[in-house]
Amino acid sequence: MPTSATGHSTNRRAAAGFTLLELVVVLAIVGVLVTVAGIAVPDRARSRLEHAASRLAATLEDCRRGAVLSGAPGGVRLSRDGYELLTYRGEWLASSAAHARRRLAPELVIVDAEAGRAQDEDRPGVVCLPSGETHHPDIRIAFRERAGYVELSSDENGDIRTRWVGPT
Repeated sequence: MPTSATGHSTNRRAAAGFTLLELVVVLAIVGVLVTVAGIAVPDRARSRLEHAASRLAATLEDCRRGAVLSGAPGGVRLSRDGYELLTYRGEWLASSAAHARRRLAPELVIVDAEAGRAQDEDRPGVVCLPSGETHHPDIRIAFRERAGYVELSSDENGDIRTRWVGPT
């Protein structure tokens, strides 16, 4: 190994470590990679919430179609921890259809002031009439401990729409 006139190694810089500029460049590259990875990976919590809302929307559509086809009112009983498809035969009864009882996951909740009241009175929170008309309160599905929710509403044709509300 060559040495200088003072007796010190000329490769002293290699043993000294990284320079501040090198560290800043590496941190900038890591920051860019983390940002790209964050954009590329979908928010699984939000997609689970949207999936649960689309299942409830499908149940509401089943209620509407069933009422039109049978000529008898139908309903969906809402509670904070789930929902249930009902038929009216002199009184509100749980539907016998295999897909009628779809519960939400334990960490999900239906957020709606009127849903609890409808559950207590043993009446559906959503009523579907044979005319195709659907009466329902504002329905929101949310996580118990996270921000954001999915809102379900009807358009002018009575079709159920879902909309994400919350942080992106």
